[in-house]
Amino acid sequence: MKIAIYYPNKFPAFSIKIYTDILIKEIAKMGVEFLKFNDFNSINQKIDLIWDTQTGGGNPTFLDKKYDVPTVITMHGAALFALPIKDNIYKIKSVLRIIYNQLKYKKIWNKKINFIDKIIAVSEYGKYEAIKYLKFNENKITTIYHGVNQIFSKNNENLITKNEKIFLHISQFQPKKNLKRLINAFQIANKKISDIKLKIICPGYPKVEKIENIEIINIYIDREEIIEYYHNSYAFIFPSLHETFGLPILEAMASGLPVITSNSTACREVAGKNALLVNPYNILDIAEAIIKISENKSFYNQLSLAGIKHSQKYTWEKSAQEHYKLFKQIIKE
Repeated sequence: MKIAIYYPNKFPAFSIKIYTDILIKEIAKMGVEFLKFNDFNSINQKIDLIWDTQTGGGNPTFLDKKYDVPTVITMHGAALFALPIKDNIYKIKSVLRIIYNQLKYKKIWNKKINFIDKIIAVSEYGKYEAIKYLKFNENKITTIYHGVNQIFSKNNENLITKNEKIFLHISQFQPKKNLKRLINAFQIANKKISDIKLKIICPGYPKVEKIENIEIINIYIDREEIIEYYHNSYAFIFPSLHETFGLPILEAMASGLPVITSNSTACREVAGKNALLVNPYNILDIAEAIIKISENKSFYNQLSLAGIKHSQKYTWEKSAQEHYKLFKQIIKE
């Protein structure tokens, strides 16, 4: 099997690049050959299938016509359409741009919907968005979850004995990551519990503020360092307004960290009952969760162990096998 895979110079999100790189490696073990391209016309070899892994946020795929081989896309959500405009923008003056993009991209999707053979959704919530907002046929959509690299799990048996209470947040800066409410909630919790700290790793964050007991890192951190941040933290907090999967949730769980995350979108689906779920729009709800994790050691340990066990259900090997199975099925049709 030979697959042409769209591989842009810059991915729309770092998590999508992780997804793409890991699956290329894992699926290749099954005898699949991948041809990377960012211009389909540059491919001069016979291929069996085209795969675009980087369609996210509701932005249309690069595909602009029906090719002689099946075309597959991975949908990483439709936040552009699913979120209220105010949760999709940095500044008020961006409102018109968002409205324009919604109209523009919806028109493009209406044209492309007919020649995309299969859509891979990364969660059931992602499938729901593809059907509701982009009007994809449910029969064209297959849900395949991400995995989590078990390298995150080393030394997690030592985490529940950590004394320094560092709450960690990791994301790529977008309005939907909800950092303003997170910071406000932490400050409320910090007034009651003085020995907690918040570390935010958020490449692209526009302003590194000086706030007591809060450290904001707004530069790119490589994966090896990210792993160390997980292993040296006390808990993980991820009150996102919108996720179609939320890979950091599983990475934190695999690292043994109790997780606070949102009770909506795919956060709830991925975390299940193994995280402390909060209303991401309610600052007091987030603050109370921070306090509970800090004060209740028994609950802390319970959540830590539950998260470790839950994360083990998600492997990239399993994800790769399900992708490979789908590709074989598509090629035979």
